[in-house]
Amino acid sequence: VWVVRAHLLGIAVLAAALAYVVGRSGRRAAATEGSIVKPIGVILVSLIAVFAVTQGAKALGVEALSLDSIQSELEATQFSTTQGGSKFESSVSLSPLALPAAAVTVLIRPVPWEVETPNQILASLEGLALVGFIVYRRRSLAASLRRVRAFPFLLYCWTLTITYVMLFQAFGNFGLLVRQRSIVLPALYLLLCLRTEPTDAAGDDAAAAEPATADRLG
Repeated sequence: VWVVRAHLLGIAVLAAALAYVVGRSGRRAAATEGSIVKPIGVILVSLIAVFAVTQGAKALGVEALSLDSIQSELEATQFSTTQGGSKFESSVSLSPLALPAAAVTVLIRPVPWEVETPNQILASLEGLALVGFIVYRRRSLAASLRRVRAFPFLLYCWTLTITYVMLFQAFGNFGLLVRQRSIVLPALYLLLCLRTEPTDAAGDDAAAAEPATADRLG
């Protein structure tokens, strides 16, 4: 990944580092409390994250790790990808207020009134199916937000998804987006597949929050 898609490595390592530093898994936190394991781990993952993010920025042509530099590179990507039969007008913004619109573009579009060819119609139907699944599993999304610190892997999935959305909103071609979104969809699916119903044993909240296995799908 470092050689071929360094920017994807940067996103994944950044998400993993944040999950490790911020998250706290109950049993593991109790076992390492008062030890130097966590501080040493924080230093190591921070150094790895800096290296991975730097390499990713270099691969994307970002001159400096600043909002202005990233914005400029995203705008250049938007200009270069807005062409061909699947092009569409897109906007690029790193503001948190623009995140919902960016998420719709990266994860769901094209919508039915934006398509013409059979392949585009299939892509729009896939987006509609995902919208329906998100609405149906909205309680799972809420549960994942409440438990991000207790279960660091959930924080990893959220960070991965949000960072991916912020960067790939620059693509102005549905054909490119449909291919590229397949990389981040597994993280979103996991957030939608948490068990949310009450457990039989009192106080078994940890088991209820675990990412779903075959017998834990809500």
